[in-house]
Parts: sequence; structure tokens; C-alpha cells
Amino acid sequence: MRKDLSCHVVLKFLRTTDVTTCMRDCTDNCHGLLFNELERNCTLCASVKIETGNPDKKATAFEKVKKKCGDQTPSDSTKTSQKLCPPFENKKNGKVVGESLLEGATKNLTCHPGYSPRDRNNVMSQCKNSQWTKITECAIVCPTFENINNGKVEGDTLFEGATRNLTCNPGFSPRDSNAVLSLCQNGQWTKITECIKDCPQFITPKYAAVEGESIYVGSTRTLKCDNNYKPVNESKITSVCDNGMWSSITRCVPDKWEYRAFEFNQSIYVFTNQSDTFAKAVAFCKEGDGHVVTIDDETEQHWVKTTAPIVNALDDFWLGITETEVPNKFTRIHDEANLSYYNWASGQPNNAGGDQRCVDVLRGSQWAWNDAFCTDIRFIVCEVPN
Repeated sequence: MRKDLSCHVVLKFLRTTDVTTCMRDCTDNCHGLLFNELERNCTLCASVKIETGNPDKKATAFEKVKKKCGDQTPSDSTKTSQKLCPPFENKKNGKVVGESLLEGATKNLTCHPGYSPRDRNNVMSQCKNSQWTKITECAIVCPTFENINNGKVEGDTLFEGATRNLTCNPGFSPRDSNAVLSLCQNGQWTKITECIKDCPQFITPKYAAVEGESIYVGSTRTLKCDNNYKPVNESKITSVCDNGMWSSITRCVPDKWEYRAFEFNQSIYVFTNQSDTFAKAVAFCKEGDGHVVTIDDETEQHWVKTTAPIVNALDDFWLGITETEVPNKFTRIHDEANLSYYNWASGQPNNAGGDQRCVDVLRGSQWAWNDAFCTDIRFIVCEVPN
């Protein structure tokens, strides 16, 4: 028989108990493996006649088996065929320990450094009915888990299947409550959510109620205006909590208001078609939880200059400022703050007539400012906090 036959072929002779030849011309390794198998099964050994073929090379091994097994007589069970599994395939990134291929033999998996069993409950394979039972594979170990800002994770192993559970610090909550667990898979941690600051208590706008209670990220408040009031902007009646802040929400104004509204710089500017004295304008805007518009800097002035023509402002409109006891010194009427920005028209303020203590915006002067009598009639533009 050829010398290059595999040891697996040699061991097939152990399938029956009446083998009388051990392949005279097989290699020393083949004989050695055969003798090892016979040592493990003395009953089988007693039923096998081994012809070494080359006494000088094989006699010593044969005597070793004979000494181990003695002159045992095969039992009835050994007279039946012996089942044998095929050679066990190598496992990538690991090794299996165990030599026997006989029925009932086992192979145990050990993974290389940096790898771990994908299923730690399935690291042993057994020879059953000439087949090896399924065994797990070696998967790469996950890297050290990075800390989560404003939270902590529980879990310590880095092996395949390991988990990390996120708990946010007080005052913070998970952005996605369904993604607070990370799993080690194929050497990578699955995505986990972040901890986001909770929102403060929601301040309900005047002349309205809101629906919603939670202050966690993703929570909402939905505006419902009181009777005889309506939202300035129907598309912004819901506020959402994100990263510790509520998104802007519209305000409620009287149903009787006819207007066009625009948002700018965290305010809602309501250009109405109402006109009245300055005192009536102040009262009018208060009905909508706002104040007569003020212009606090060049950016806001430019915005008014470009927006007023779009809404087709019919004529001059009031600014929510009045002159103090100090000539030419003006304050905002709604919070009494001194002005640091002015945009007077040419020659203004001139206090023509001796009692021009209010201020309007002149359409004919590119929306520059003019002092006026507070009893004059001007259009009303209300500014409502957004």
C-alpha cells in the first residue's frame, strides 16, 4: 500500500474488530496514531492482530500496545463495527484540542489572543454517528468601550456577545430610549444613544393651554388657544424638547386681529391693518401678549426696511419708544430700557409743535424714524416673544 495514504485511511481499519493487518508499508506516523487509538480502547486492541511489517521500526510500538492491553478478549460489543469521524477541520483564529476520531470522542476549542468564542456555550464538538457536532467560531474581541458624556455604562467584558447598558446622569435622558444597550458583534460595538439634557419646565404662553407633561428629550408641548384667540402661526403650535431647550412655539392673538406675521430674531412681528393712537396701540398689542415693535440694532432695522414693503404696510407705524424727561433721550415703553440705537430721518427728532414725545417709522423716508405726537394715528405693528 502507498506510503502517502492519510492516517484517516489507516484508522478506517478500526471500524471492524476483525482487522488482521496494519498496512505493512504505511508511515511511522500512521502506525503511531493507530497505536494511540488502540491504547485508548483495550477491548478493541484485544481483537486486532497487528503485523508490523518492519520489526526494527514497529516492534517497540507494538509491544507498548500489547503491554497496555494485555490479552483481553473482545466483548460482544467490540465485534460490531466501530464508528469513526473524519479529521476535524481547523478553526480560524483558534485551535481544537483532542486526538481521537472514535465515536464519543470530543474536540475542545480554544481561541487565539484577541478572539473569543461567538457562543461560549458551544466550544466542544463530539463525534456522533461518524459526524462531528457543530462547534462555534472564534470572533474578534471588541475594543474598550468609550465613555458616554453625561451618563455611565454598565458591563465589563469585551468578548463576543458582551453588552453595555447606558444610564444617564440626573437631569439627562437618552435621546433614543430604545437604543440604551450596545452589543459586541464581530469586533465592534453596536450603536448606542447619547444622553441629552432635560428641558426646563415649559412656560405656557398667555391666552393658551398646552398638552404634554414630560421634560425629557423628544417631549412635546402642543398649543391650544383660549376662546376668542387664535395662533399667529398654525404651523408652529408644537414645541419639542431637544438638548435642554424647547423649540419655538407660536403665540395666541385675538381673533379680531387681521395681520401678516413674520419671525425674526426670536420674535414674531405682527403687521396689522389696525391704526390708532400710541396709547391705543400699546393696549392693542398687550391683548396679544406683545408690545409695540421696537428696533434695537442695525440688523433689525434692515430687516424691517426689507420686510415692511413685502407686507404692503400702508403707511407709517408706531415704534414702542417714548421720550424721557431728558430731551432727545428715549426709552422702550415695554421694559423702560434706554435706547442704544437710533435711526432718525434727516432733521429728526425736531419736536415740532413742542410735544412730540412718541416715535413713528416713516414709509416715505425709507422707514427711518420720526418724533410725533402721541395722539397721532399710526398703523400698529406688534412684537410678540417667540
